[in-house]
Amino acid sequence: MKLLNMKPGNTLINKLLASAPSIVLGLALMASLPMKASACSCVPPESAIQAIETTPYIAWVRVVNKSIKGKDRVFQAEAWTAKGAVKISIYSPKDGGLCGVDLALNQPVLLGMRKFKGRFQTDSCTSFTINYYHDEVSRLIGQCKPFEPCP
Repeated sequence: MKLLNMKPGNTLINKLLASAPSIVLGLALMASLPMKASACSCVPPESAIQAIETTPYIAWVRVVNKSIKGKDRVFQAEAWTAKGAVKISIYSPKDGGLCGVDLALNQPVLLGMRKFKGRFQTDSCTSFTINYYHDEVSRLIGQCKPFEPCP
């Protein structure tokens, strides 16, 4: 096994020390570049009841229009209720790394949402939480009033 010669005259050590400012500068430049967010990670609920309890709003929705507004996707949607369809706007991050979702047009989807700053918002985790137990959640929410907490 060879050990590095740490004497001041060692050319390998001198080369490494001479290149250190370049390495530090390169790392600093890489750190200053805009980067995508880290991957979204969701924890599955333990039951359909827990999925419902941890999701403030659940509804069947159909997106009729979508657009990009700043860092968000904005979905104009119809939420089905016992009294018919209600028009709502739903916001989601446009970046998948921030757990954003891109809902398909004119397709019914059982969607979990929350309200933030007066707006309905969804992301892949709220959608995942509800759809992990899709059939049971759908059956259980059939007796709930739209956009009100389930009893």
